[in-house]
Amino acid sequence: MGRKVTVILGVVAMTGGCLVLLARDGPGDPAPPASSARANGPQGHPQRMRPLTEEQEKELLAFLKEHRPDLHSRLTEMRDSKDRRYRWAIAPMWRWYLRYKRLPAEERDVELKQQDVRVKILRLLRAIREEKDAAKAEQLKKMLREAVTEQIEIEQKAFAIRLARLEEQVKRLREQLKGREQRRDQIIEERYQRLLEGGALRPLLMKRPRPSAGARGPDLDRALESRPAPAQDPPARQDR
Repeated sequence: MGRKVTVILGVVAMTGGCLVLLARDGPGDPAPPASSARANGPQGHPQRMRPLTEEQEKELLAFLKEHRPDLHSRLTEMRDSKDRRYRWAIAPMWRWYLRYKRLPAEERDVELKQQDVRVKILRLLRAIREEKDAAKAEQLKKMLREAVTEQIEIEQKAFAIRLARLEEQVKRLREQLKGREQRRDQIIEERYQRLLEGGALRPLLMKRPRPSAGARGPDLDRALESRPAPAQDPPARQDR
């Protein structure tokens, strides 16, 4: 039971699942129902997870073997024993892995640390709920508080990294804005000449700043790019 709980903890931490899964895990419990193997699609509609391809599964397991060897060991054990929960566990983990790969390099280490502390918190919560001895339960609660403190510190670091990235983006945008202000007359003249010469209209129009919500006027793109109606309608199709 403990080995299977480790896998569920890893999946819950990586995919944002709920603690109910922990209480339901056990050697005699059935596999999760089909509804739990669905993800919310557009507008909240359920969407069935697609099974991983062989290449995707190999890539994910290789990543876990390097960064999460304990979880990799448990998953491969489930796979080799043909445990039905293996497919249920690995699909959402692949989605997390894709999000992880898209993170900037400086955020990846923080993300892994966040996963570690989430697993620690989940384990402590489960231990507190199962502990009957009051003194031991208090000790576990103390450890939980320390874990929560660690989690907040890691989150603060993650926020600081994101803020620094946003500030850098704002700095670049300010520099671009300043450059456009300095070259204002040149930009106007270049665009004016391109329009007179029959240059592509859509790229020019698409570069304009987007209006705020509710402030949009007529669809100028379509109005300017609309083609004239053909001189003659195509001949009508004759039914046999």
